[in-house]
This record gives sequence, C-alpha cells and structure tokens, in this order.
Amino acid sequence: MFDENDLLRSALDLLKRKEYEAAAEILGRAIEMNPKFTEAYFSRGNALEGLSKFEQAFAEYDKVLEFSPKESTVFYNRGCLFRKMGNRDQAVEEFNKAIGLNETYAAAYYNRGNIFFSEGRFEEAMRDYNRAITCDPKDPDALVARGLAYVAGRNIEEALKDYEKAIELNPKHVKAHGNRGNALEMSGREDDAMQEYSTVVSLSPRDYKAYSNRAYIRYKRAEYAEAIDDYTKSIEVNPTNPKAYVNRALAYQQLRRFQSAADDFSEAIRLAPNVADSYLRRGHLRSLAKDYQGAITDLEQALELEPKNNEGWKLLGMVHSKVGALDEAVSVFTELLSNDPESDTGHCFRGVAYTKLGKIDLAIRDYDRAIALNPKNPSAYFNRGLIYRLLSRYQECVDDLTKAIELAPNNPDPYKNRSLALGEMGDQEGAKRDSAKAHELEAAQQANAPGQDEETAKK
Repeated sequence: MFDENDLLRSALDLLKRKEYEAAAEILGRAIEMNPKFTEAYFSRGNALEGLSKFEQAFAEYDKVLEFSPKESTVFYNRGCLFRKMGNRDQAVEEFNKAIGLNETYAAAYYNRGNIFFSEGRFEEAMRDYNRAITCDPKDPDALVARGLAYVAGRNIEEALKDYEKAIELNPKHVKAHGNRGNALEMSGREDDAMQEYSTVVSLSPRDYKAYSNRAYIRYKRAEYAEAIDDYTKSIEVNPTNPKAYVNRALAYQQLRRFQSAADDFSEAIRLAPNVADSYLRRGHLRSLAKDYQGAITDLEQALELEPKNNEGWKLLGMVHSKVGALDEAVSVFTELLSNDPESDTGHCFRGVAYTKLGKIDLAIRDYDRAIALNPKNPSAYFNRGLIYRLLSRYQECVDDLTKAIELAPNNPDPYKNRSLALGEMGDQEGAKRDSAKAHELEAAQQANAPGQDEETAKK
C-alpha cells in the first residue's frame, strides 16, 4: 500500500518532467495523509511555482517554515519567487536570510549577485559571484555571470578566462560560448568570435542573437550576402525583433537591393513605431529613390520622436534643397545649427541653400564659419570657391579650389572649376591640365561605379 513517501517520490518524478498539475494533485494527497509533511509542502510549492501560481507557492513555503523555520532552501525559493515577480528588494532580503542560515549557499550568492548586476551594482555583484564560485567551483553559471561582470568593468581578459573555465566544465554551455564570442569581438579577435557564434547556433539552432552577432561581423567585413543569410535566420527564429530587420535592410542597401531594404525598414517600423532611427533610415532610402515626399514624411516623423536628432535635420534639409524648397531648407538647417552651433556640415549645407537663393553674403558667411570650425572640410572650400568664381574673384576661387583638391584629391569637380577659373585668368596651360585631370578622374569613377541589379532597375 502506498504511503506519503511513495506519493512524494511519484510527484518528484512528475516534477522532473514538468508535469506540474499532476504533481500538485499527488502532493495534495500526501499532505492529507500527513499534514506535517514538510517535503510535500515544499515540493508542492515548486509545482505551483512552475504553474506561475506564485501566491499559492508562497503559502506552501510559509507552511514549511511553520514546521522548520530555519530551512534555508525555503528562503532561497522565496527569493527566486520575489525576483520572478519583479520585487528585487524583497528577493535580496530572502537571499540574505538563506545565506544567514547557510553561509556556503552558492546559489543564493549567485542569484543575489544577478540582482545587483541588473541594478548596476557591479562591485557587490562581483563579490557575490566570487563567493558563489568559492562555495561551488564547479558551477559554470557563476563563472559566466562573473565573466559578464568583468566585461562591464572592461576587464576582457579576465572575462575570457572565466568563460574558458565554464566551457571546460560544460563544453555545451550555450551562454558561455555566446558571451565568449562577445568578449572576443570586443577585443578585436573577430575570427575567434565568429567561431564561438557558430558553436552557439550548432548547439542551439534557435538562438537568434547568435545569428545576428555573426551577421554583424560579416557585415563589417563587407560579406553582405552572408550577413543577410544570418539576419534572415535570426528573423525566422524571432520575427518580432525590429533591430534584425533594420540591420538586414542596411545589408540590402549595400547590395543595392533597395526595395528589399525599404520593406525591412517598414517592418521594423510596424514592430516598433516609436523608434526614430527606422524612420530616418527609410527616409534616407526614399530620398535616394527620389521619393522625396515620402522621405520628408519619414524624416519629419523621426524628428517628432527625436527633436535633437541632427542627422535627421540634415537629411530633411537636403531633401528640401533637392525639391527646390530652399526657404524650408534654410529653416531646417538653422534648426540643426540651433541644436549644434559648431556643425561645420550644417553651415556648409545652409550656405548651399543661401547660394541658390542668391543670398551670397550669407552663404559666404556660412562657408567662412564652416572652415573656421573644420579647416579640413573640402566641401566648404569648394562651395566658397564657386561663389568667388561667380563674383569674378578668380585668385580667391583658385586658392579655395586648390585647398579642396588637397583635401579630396579624387574629386573631379574642383579640377573642372579650377580649370575654368584659370582660363579666365589667362592660364591656358593650367586650365588644360586641370581639365584633363578632371576627365581622368571622371573616367575612373565611371569604371568603378556599381551596376544596377534587377531590383534597382525597377525603381
């Protein structure tokens, strides 16, 4: 005949299989047989916790404490429950009690350390991880956690040592491999990092972060097709991650697959409509595709979400300039400069708009300011040089265009315009040399220009 201990053993087998409802029912029968059966109350608390019935689980653990008030594992479990419920302060109190009853309770140190780490209390977290490792040196989880704390303190080499020890203890520890990959990447060892990310996906094919991490390295290496493949796998596992769509869109852009990029930006926006960066990037893409009204709509939305986004103001001003809305462009660039008065590019862009409006004095003033802020801005010298040529101030024009050539020697435009200025000054030989150089550079640019793929041709 079964007694309460037989029922407990049966329930524990069910708990291992995560059959929580059945386990709780059997444990209830055991408690009916023995109302002081603390092991049954404790195990039923575990079952109810597995069913996310946290309040009922607390009641079971409280029942254990009635009969055994110094049971450290009960306080530990209560701490874990409080943490799941988001009550970190109470969780720490419970872990403190568990440690007070058992000063070698490694799991309590580890979990308390995790709370400290999540709150940015890295020194306290490190102390707890050290204690957890001392109490249980064969626990890879504590080593992985301490490794992350080392990374937070920019101590990458110590982090790598901890990850390597964790992998020695458990060669299939997915988080140890993944975190080691992150640390290796931070230290510039990209080949080793790639190997770790590949290990993660072989151990855990549904680890979408590992695919994205590997894709990021491939993107940096200009392996855009391979990066797209990895981002696609990441999206297949987790189709609700907007960042993966944004990153895949950037890879599509590099391959000039603009429609695919636009589709990905749109999906990222659908998933996270309050992220300015996605609107900004789609707006830029629409501008490249000459969908200027769509670009303006996206960029204005980005700036509504992030009014201090200087890149957004710059792009919006450029689009207004392209469609001839020059007064609007000036207003936008002025807004950019109110956010960042020392933006040389902002002064340069506004100078172009002023030039097109015929406000030459204002344009020169902006170019002067751009050059004062950044004496190595070739566009400022080039644009000011063009104005000097219009004003027949040929020597100043030549001086500015010469400076632009020094700073950007592969741009044919300064050579072409300096050729014209030299011709006006009577230096025909110099004009011919510059004209020939301009043609040479233009031919090189055309030879290196990427061809259109099918998607681009359709736009």
